[in-house]
Amino acid sequence: RDPAYNANFSLRAGEGFALEKNDLSWHPLQGSLPRVLAFVTDQQAAGYSRLIHPFKALLEAGHVEGAAVSSLLSPVEIERLAPTTVVLQRPLDDAGLLAMSRLRAFSKVFTVYDLDGYLPQMELKGDYSADELLERLRLGMMQADRVLVATPALAELLQGQHDDIRVLESLLPAGWGRVQSKRRMGARPRLGWLGGKDAQLLADVLPALADEVEWVVLGDCPESLQPFLAELHPGVEQQQLAVALAALNLDLALVPMAETLGNACSADLRVLQHAACGHPVICSRVPGFVGGEVLPLSRVSNQAQDWIRAIRLHLEDREASATLGDALQSTVRAQWLLEGERLDAWRRAWLAN
Repeated sequence: RDPAYNANFSLRAGEGFALEKNDLSWHPLQGSLPRVLAFVTDQQAAGYSRLIHPFKALLEAGHVEGAAVSSLLSPVEIERLAPTTVVLQRPLDDAGLLAMSRLRAFSKVFTVYDLDGYLPQMELKGDYSADELLERLRLGMMQADRVLVATPALAELLQGQHDDIRVLESLLPAGWGRVQSKRRMGARPRLGWLGGKDAQLLADVLPALADEVEWVVLGDCPESLQPFLAELHPGVEQQQLAVALAALNLDLALVPMAETLGNACSADLRVLQHAACGHPVICSRVPGFVGGEVLPLSRVSNQAQDWIRAIRLHLEDREASATLGDALQSTVRAQWLLEGERLDAWRRAWLAN
């Protein structure tokens, strides 16, 4: 067996990436399944939602075979592995662009470029200017057979830059369909959110309701808001997020997001994640949330009084609010998980035919 099969970063169920000296077993079914090789640049949330989770779901459903790896292989190594498709997560550095160029020149493998956001407004490794990021994006897309983007806004921005640009919505792993929060677990209603993004929009909301609710946050929270919190839970890895979020036992979830181009292109999953736990959701009335246009959400402008008014409406009729949370959860379980027809859409997007 060729050394190229050994010592690769490969995807193992429940563990994400782990350095594993093994045979990648690329031919267990003798070519009866499409063979996918996925290169994951960013092992943060986007890497999981756009490559790791879909690949794992397709693998476990028996739709593909292959591997997800965190380091680029040479064209010769790729040819030895003989994938049907190579999926790359927005390669931007010189090595990634060179690898794509060589694939285009020396291989017939079907190449997919996945883009999860608007590059100039993303937190990325490398000291690139906005113009340089867009140029590197253009160079990468030129070498791909297909470009997958996470939102319609992003597809519109790229219009005319590639012949095959497709919107492929991010979804939750099937395990999110088995989590369940409890309600009425606090002396006062438990309100909170998944931290890390635009929480400062709630700066005037927390003190206004401090005597009426218990504020609970999972993950990062601005220091200025922390004195108002009843609980601040540390962030967790993506593999533990579903259980940790459900364990907050929120009676109402808030999902703030600023109205920016970067956010509109971001395919933010927080609405789906809270909904999967059974949390009723109030979110900003801005584009960018996956499912935000069709799910039964309470959507508000980013004005403190609008947030406060919507929160009090939910608190005045907690049974109706709970019913809304149940409806959200049922919809997400039926339509927004990586299974069935929605998973098959990912398979079709990753394959040439």
